[in-house]
Amino acid sequence: MIWPQIPTTVAPWLYFTGVGLAVLITGVSKSGFGGGVGILAIPLMAIAVDNPTHAIGITLPLLIACDLLSNLHYLKAYDWKRLSWMIPGSCVGVAIGTYILIKLLNRGATESIHLKENRRGDCPLHIAAWSGNRDICDILLKHGAEHQKQNKATDENPLIRREDRTGWTPLMKAAYKGHAQVVELLVTRDPSP
Repeated sequence: MIWPQIPTTVAPWLYFTGVGLAVLITGVSKSGFGGGVGILAIPLMAIAVDNPTHAIGITLPLLIACDLLSNLHYLKAYDWKRLSWMIPGSCVGVAIGTYILIKLLNRGATESIHLKENRRGDCPLHIAAWSGNRDICDILLKHGAEHQKQNKATDENPLIRREDRTGWTPLMKAAYKGHAQVVELLVTRDPSP
């Protein structure tokens, strides 16, 4: 079926208006015009779609198409000589960082790593969600990143929904940056959505 299943709790005009505006805003922000206006796409999608999986199913193909089309513009302008040096080095750096993180977590450093904050109040889960690193988010979540911070969080505020000093959660950061896989991971791992 080509047409989406509109939730019965949402009026069709609201669904198509909300999704249409969210798609338009996402496209405009991905093109570089409007900067931070892309954050408005998430509340619009939340109004129009009552299922996070449905919202991801709408936005993920859109984000992939935007990235493919924007990269086609630069296809002949790549500096392959520089990229041939940068790509292997970045892959080695990511592999080493992941290895060190796993070793630290397996040695029992879980609590000290998960609870450390930078000056903006970001914990490692915030940073991994912002950068779109799904594998690191998964590792942090598997090793207890969603557990509470003993001295600051209450039962109603697990680490997965913890806000930084500006009020942003890891889910909000991943959604703002358009990292659909991280958004899906965080939504499915949230103990009480």
